[in-house]
Amino acid sequence: MPRVSNHEAPANPGHFWFPLPALTPLDCWSTRIIGDTMYTGKHAHLRPLQPAFIMASTGEAVTYAELEARSNRLAHFLRRRGLKWLDHYAIFMENNSNYLEACGAGERSGLYFTCVNSYLTASELAYIVTNSESRILITSRAKLDVVREALSQCARLELCVVVDG
Repeated sequence: MPRVSNHEAPANPGHFWFPLPALTPLDCWSTRIIGDTMYTGKHAHLRPLQPAFIMASTGEAVTYAELEARSNRLAHFLRRRGLKWLDHYAIFMENNSNYLEACGAGERSGLYFTCVNSYLTASELAYIVTNSESRILITSRAKLDVVREALSQCARLELCVVVDG
């Protein structure tokens, strides 16, 4: 049976590279594989030093243990800021190593999150943040100018977090 692997870096340097173990096509449909392997904590326990992803543009590797710790820390921060199960936050940043951390925090906490295209204008960002009823916006220093312009149009937004600043 042919093996499916994802061990080669993508041609586009802006994409994430997820080094995955080789799986057979039947493994991909197995509820055991799909249900058990999606949670970062399990990977962090089984293979803490294996890269969870490698940034193709910089070569930065983040291990499962690092991703687990970082997303857990952000999840606790969001809880301390008052977000509870099914509350909503938005993520507005370019592809960087903090992006998956921000997604993982919501996945592990039962929070809804909206990933906003990093090429949108301030008014488009404000529209999405307002309509998604996001209480917190997570962004990067690179997108801070657009966010500052959008903040005046986001009445329900309680906090803006800059992950690398």
